[in-house]
Amino acid sequence: MPRSAWPRWGGSQVTLDSFDLGVWSGSRGVPETVRVFEIGQPAPAFTQSFSENNNLHHTFTLGLQSTTGFVIERTSPWWVAIDNINSTAAPSPAPGC
Repeated sequence: MPRSAWPRWGGSQVTLDSFDLGVWSGSRGVPETVRVFEIGQPAPAFTQSFSENNNLHHTFTLGLQSTTGFVIERTSPWWVAIDNINSTAAPSPAPGC
């Protein structure tokens, strides 16, 4: 499964707002699944299935926050590509604040 990672940097909090998955012409038209994991967590923070249709893109709006970062997994390494990733990193709040 193809994976893309957004780890945190030096005590930052990562926000993953949204991303697109685009499907190439000539795709197979089969169901695909995307999963977003918080780094270090076994269960996905987000899971969604979608249909792989020719020349379409799918926008996933998440608004997830993490102090460890995220990994995005998608089922197809050949027909689906990730694009338009909207994320930010900001200083994490101090413990007890």
